[in-house]
Amino acid sequence: MRTSILRSWLNGWIDKISMRDFLIRGVAGRAKLRFALCRSTNAVFQAVVYHDADPVAAELIGDAVTGAALSSVLLGEGEKLSIRWEYPGAAGITLADVNFAGDIRCCPGNPHLLGEVKSRADLFGVGDGNIAVTRSSDGRILNSGQSAAPLADLSLDLAFFYSVSDQVESGIKSIVELSPDPVKPVKTAGGLLIQALPDCDLEEFEEVRRRLESAELEEVLSRDVLGVDVWVREVLEALLKADFGDSEISYSYGADIGLRCSCSEEKMASALKLLSPEELEAAWSGRDELTVQCQFCGRRYTLRRR
Repeated sequence: MRTSILRSWLNGWIDKISMRDFLIRGVAGRAKLRFALCRSTNAVFQAVVYHDADPVAAELIGDAVTGAALSSVLLGEGEKLSIRWEYPGAAGITLADVNFAGDIRCCPGNPHLLGEVKSRADLFGVGDGNIAVTRSSDGRILNSGQSAAPLADLSLDLAFFYSVSDQVESGIKSIVELSPDPVKPVKTAGGLLIQALPDCDLEEFEEVRRRLESAELEEVLSRDVLGVDVWVREVLEALLKADFGDSEISYSYGADIGLRCSCSEEKMASALKLLSPEELEAAWSGRDELTVQCQFCGRRYTLRRR
């Protein structure tokens, strides 16, 4: 008994010291809902640093990366999900994608928003945005859909899309805590996705979904993870309240989430083929070599004219 307690405590401190990202997927059987829970601090940190994002853009990146990480539980083997948010305000377009293996990419439309934004209306604009989601496998589109993005929040609008377009009642809570330390600008990032299972009582689900915005749940999601099992239990207790004790909860680790780009010279060359002959000629502009840069990771490729 003492050995197992010590092992759990030690594993918890290893989790905290290494600050590794992780994804949990599970089911609350009696509540008839499934959930995904993640800590995405490292992935968000890497995306923020790469794009040299200011605090306003960093929060958008955090929501996009975390939303993508949580969405990986919805994929089958070999599948990829591409998400595109577009708002009429300064936020503009944000792109994120994730595959079954948990490889995440993110590209903000504008990483420098601080000087342009004085209010939420400036950031997201007046009127609805738009969100488009595409599921693919080996470059072949399996399905795609789009909906309005009326909630001026990347996480809430992604959940709105799943509820409206996929017709699966959903809720997402994303947390992004920033730090004034330029070396470590992201203190904590993570989130929680819930979706109703068949035969779920939708009135009860709506009550649970409202708790996603509670101060209690946000505080629990933001806590240091001293042990994954303890943290998961605390989050679900805050979410399910009195129903937690007999909720028939089961969960396991999901994909190994992380910011990892899949770009390659071959893919960059294929992208050029999408240009019209006039655009292609203008891009080469009489040169024998062309340098192209991945918008997600910044890697540069030198392509040679054939």
